[in-house]
Amino acid sequence: MNDTKIIKTICAKTGKYFALEVKQFGGDYRVVNMVELSGDEADHIASEIRVKALKSAENLLPCSRCGSRTVMGCACARSSKCSKNTPYRFQCLYCKEMCFDNTGAKAGGPYTQWAGISNIPDAAKDRFGNAAGSQYDLAQDGSFAGYKIVIVVSSTEKPKDTFSKAVGALTQKGFSVTSYYGVPDVQTLSNELTDACQLWYIADHKQHITDAHVHLIDEYFSQGYGIYIWGDNEPYFVDANIICRAIFGTYLSGNSRGDQVLGVQTRPNGPGIIPDHLITTGLTSFYEGDTIAEVHTTQELNPLLYSSESKVLATYYEKNQKRAIIDGGYTRLYCGWDRAGTDRYVVNAAAWLANVERFGYIEQ
Repeated sequence: MNDTKIIKTICAKTGKYFALEVKQFGGDYRVVNMVELSGDEADHIASEIRVKALKSAENLLPCSRCGSRTVMGCACARSSKCSKNTPYRFQCLYCKEMCFDNTGAKAGGPYTQWAGISNIPDAAKDRFGNAAGSQYDLAQDGSFAGYKIVIVVSSTEKPKDTFSKAVGALTQKGFSVTSYYGVPDVQTLSNELTDACQLWYIADHKQHITDAHVHLIDEYFSQGYGIYIWGDNEPYFVDANIICRAIFGTYLSGNSRGDQVLGVQTRPNGPGIIPDHLITTGLTSFYEGDTIAEVHTTQELNPLLYSSESKVLATYYEKNQKRAIIDGGYTRLYCGWDRAGTDRYVVNAAAWLANVERFGYIEQ
């Protein structure tokens, strides 16, 4: 037993920092101690090694509920009512809310070298003017292996292969995708979200969710996990508006024809895509969708896509290390999929919502 190192971690729920003391046993590192850090201490401590996964050594007790020794690997403590003032408990070592401290996109992470650049110089262009090739997406192919997305399609009327191209694009980046056609009961959805990095909810023209669903989604979002709320032209945004009003104080409205390919925005509030955001990596043109709705912005919701009528088609939320997207054009996911930039936009959005800047990146 030799080679003692330090790994800095952070609790995603409370923002507390911890230092893990790890020692090498053969070819593996095991955690042998855990110490809570003050903010000042955390600022002056850096992780000394990068690892894919960790287990605790035999000198420490395993998770008291499930018996796991996988550090940051179980959901047993996720429902605990912990806060910034909750006394430190050693079982926090196993809680899924504990994650590697990895602020910012760093070398060796999931992003490509073009992250945050819309117009990529010298890249070959496709027929719509976007950089051609998945190497110009935000995420590297396969880099999100081990990351799960839950997609809830509220309507049971659509064929189950309706969103297959979108799922295929996400899978290429490594994401596993669990899809529900029809809204699952609250307990089923809660169980599904315990190991998911984000939830996508696709509304239709009827209400399907309950107050309990909305509370679950709000709680999931408050813990830092990404949510993507999709609506479309009136009236295909009923559940989207229920969720958006409850969590963001906004709503979708309208019934615009759309069906245009748009470029980078050239004037304030004019049509086009906002350039040089992580979500718009590699995108200088995009298809707005067939018939679409407008998303009403707030001080906390930033425009991302403007429609051909200069209405906000999609917004993003990024505050307090939480991320969300609200979109008024879900038909892009299946109707006109091969039009400008849709596949890149979808995988970029998923990579951004995974929020590795908050939770850290664990390579599989």
